Amino acid sequence: MSSIRSDLSKNVEELAALVQDFLPGPGPGCAITAASFQGIARELDLQKFWQGQSKAQSVKMLLDETLMNFPEKFPVLILKIVLISKSLHAGRYSFSVDELSQILNCLERLDVKIPELYSDELRNDLPIRTKRARPTQAISRPNVDLNTRMRMELVTLMRLPSDGQGYALEQFLNKLFIYWDLAPLAPFRQQGDLSVGILKIGAELFHLYAAAQMIFSAEFMLSTLVSVSAKEKCFFLCLAGFSQETKIAFGKEQQERFVAGDLRDLFLVLDGGANLEQMVALKLQAGKQGKGFLPAQDLLFA
Repeated sequence: MSSIRSDLSKNVEELAALVQDFLPGPGPGCAITAASFQGIARELDLQKFWQGQSKAQSVKMLLDETLMNFPEKFPVLILKIVLISKSLHAGRYSFSVDELSQILNCLERLDVKIPELYSDELRNDLPIRTKRARPTQAISRPNVDLNTRMRMELVTLMRLPSDGQGYALEQFLNKLFIYWDLAPLAPFRQQGDLSVGILKIGAELFHLYAAAQMIFSAEFMLSTLVSVSAKEKCFFLCLAGFSQETKIAFGKEQQERFVAGDLRDLFLVLDGGANLEQMVALKLQAGKQGKGFLPAQDLLFA
């Protein structure tokens, strides 16, 4: 399953690399026009998928999240990008026949059919060349493995303003757990400052509560554990970590029923030090010994 999703993500990344220079972003502080990626996203009610940081990452995320969440809008999105680009860049500055062929190859691998892109009228108006007149490195850039891409997403997430981190974290978690074949029983959703969801890891059912900022108090964690079934566990994920007061006040009486993870633990997984299920198992075992807040790396190499 992870292999299929990895292939899918690679194809979307290749497609994003092909089209990222077709239209303006726009950049931060610039007006959003209809002839821009963000303008098209707004028209199709997909603006929440526009990251607004690196253009390359933003285009990739827009395509990736649209295909995953609104597959019926994906062909419309691609068609608008192509047609608006053709209109915007007339003559020899338009994309080429070769680039259109590469786009069609990507779409075929994604099993997406857009009949309008096969029309002779579209193809006959395009210049014939293998490289663009507009300089770009998008097509020649090396492939990046999925772990590295998700690591970059995590770094970008931490650099976002605090009011934009919640949604980005929700999207990141959905992809992370699916990638590790630990698909949530339902997609993660925002509840205030938290992203929450339920997932099964091994034979255990976990209620996951995630946040970017340090907001977990001992009172919240204890009351949350009390609120779920005694046969279920809680996974508290706080990218910024947990305060010393929380670690001390939380006590040891409930530690066998929770996992506490932070940014270091996610980086250990994305850097290949452990898979996600191993990390959770390490944390559960540590909790039984009163070491539930230790980084997974310390537990792994103890």
